[in-house]
Amino acid sequence: MAQNARRNRGGPHLFRLKRKYRDTLRNGLDITFVYLETSEKTIAERLKLRIGHFMPPSLLPSQLATLEPPGKDENVITVDSAGTPDIVMAKLLASLKSRAV
Repeated sequence: MAQNARRNRGGPHLFRLKRKYRDTLRNGLDITFVYLETSEKTIAERLKLRIGHFMPPSLLPSQLATLEPPGKDENVITVDSAGTPDIVMAKLLASLKSRAV
């Protein structure tokens, strides 16, 4: 993944990782992370709707327990991802446009 991030410096990369992993990916590069924030309930509902997904809903609590949300010192765009993919993408694009001004 880090190699891919270095090759595609301007490309979108959405991660939900620990701080140390983000630091490794960043490694001197100007990278903006996108943090998709929503409730555990919403994530659980989405997982239940996925058929054949590699992660069973039973793993969600442990995944959230190890999640390290981005710090204020990180280059991050936080997007409320409770809506549809189109709504979430519109919010992300609006955030990117407001940063470009």
